[in-house]
Amino acid sequence: MGTEILFWEDTYLFGCESKVVDLNVQEGAIIVTLDRTICYAASGGQPSDEGKIEVEKEIEHENVDKTLMIKELHWSGNNILHSCEVRDPIIAKILAVGDKVKVSINPEKRILHARLHSAGHLIDAALENIGIQLRSSKAYHYPNGAYVEYMGKIEQNIREDVLRRLEKECNRLIEIGGPIFKEVASGDRVTELCRGEFPSFLPKDKPVRLICVANLWIPCGGKNLRDVREILNVKITKIRSNK
Repeated sequence: MGTEILFWEDTYLFGCESKVVDLNVQEGAIIVTLDRTICYAASGGQPSDEGKIEVEKEIEHENVDKTLMIKELHWSGNNILHSCEVRDPIIAKILAVGDKVKVSINPEKRILHARLHSAGHLIDAALENIGIQLRSSKAYHYPNGAYVEYMGKIEQNIREDVLRRLEKECNRLIEIGGPIFKEVASGDRVTELCRGEFPSFLPKDKPVRLICVANLWIPCGGKNLRDVREILNVKITKIRSNK
């Protein structure tokens, strides 16, 4: 069945109660699998959340640090693995499958990452609105230099004009605002939402998650805002071509 992924339903959920379903104790670290999590594991060009796991069980020893600081998050099949720093070796010895824990993340980082991610999708919509038909192929939604890559080319002699119009359209859409919708769909419904074309990279025999930003439906498994207005602003600094 796998980990229940709570951030797919609510980007703004910053804490939850969970249960340990698997443990892998290593030297100085412990890898925890939970029945449910709010923690996003880096994928799709988005960074992982920062957070911690608080062990709730009563411990006879005094002054035991029951906090596990999450150092890395990654997918393993349908599960998200939480690789944690063990501050107190006693915790590594007594934590067991079935124990209840509290999970929390850094809310400021979560919203920043969601803003960068939703802004990337907004650029997709804005490009269409100014008459440029390109299909996104890759994205990097990190604070140290976010970008979106597209299949196709914008000629050198029009790039400055496209940059200006694209940035203006992005910020016009932000000013108008509008909810960012999400839907889990399959088959013909995916084709309908994606304007009559089933994306070739999606599995045809499984449900997929899509989000809608500024009237453009896009397959997406990441963190998004509730409303386009929350992106606040978009600044596009360069359009370049990969050789």
